Amino acid sequence: MTFSLDDQPCDCGQQLIYRGMMLSCRPNAALAFGYTNASLTLKVDLTFGRICRLLDHLARSGHDYCVPIPPAQTRTWPRQASL
Repeated sequence: MTFSLDDQPCDCGQQLIYRGMMLSCRPNAALAFGYTNASLTLKVDLTFGRICRLLDHLARSGHDYCVPIPPAQTRTWPRQASL
């Protein structure tokens, strides 16, 4: 799958994943992933509960979208070793 925003491509592999559910390059985009066992079901349930609370907050506050913004000191992976 290829993501783009305003016809600009988004390299998801280089983006911050906020709380394991939102990419820093996509507004209102959430995801859940894991293994196919009971722990996946529990994690997905918690993730979607958090997403529902976020959407409720957006509706109550009159906002249309949410985009996680990484702090300035966040480095992208892979980290390069300094010599």
